[in-house]
Amino acid sequence: ETIKTRKDWIDQEVVYITNTLNKILSPDEKLQQEGLDELGYLLPIFLINNLKGDELIVYLKAKLEAAKLVMKILEHEEKVKNEMKEDEEEEVFVDIAQEDAAEEPKHMALDDEEDEAPRSIEERVKAVQEKLSAVESSDIVEENNLSLGDIKNRLKDATNSEDES
Repeated sequence: ETIKTRKDWIDQEVVYITNTLNKILSPDEKLQQEGLDELGYLLPIFLINNLKGDELIVYLKAKLEAAKLVMKILEHEEKVKNEMKEDEEEEVFVDIAQEDAAEEPKHMALDDEEDEAPRSIEERVKAVQEKLSAVESSDIVEENNLSLGDIKNRLKDATNSEDES
């Protein structure tokens, strides 16, 4: 028998360990002796000499469970690889024509409102309250009529303006 892959090796180990355990746990003494003879293939001699019968069985069961767990992991990895291949096959790349438009120079302008700013504290408070009420009332109307795309655009614009400053 030639073992070509890790999966083949683990499959063979699972079968061999299961057969050995069944022989050791068999009521037939001849089968028990065969199982003990096969232990030399599965375990190093020093381990066999240091373990008692029950400990050997526990060790073999643990080794069997570990092999089954590794098989599940390998199957999961194979499944993920296949899904990745399917996703790669489904990917479609589209060329998009880029417009070579010259960017206009940017300039800053000050609002004239700042020149006409109220001078006293009372006038400033009143002006701020008027601006807030105007903004709040217009925002409420706008927010009720916004679509998801509009909200995304407003967030992008706000982010872009923060990045530029």
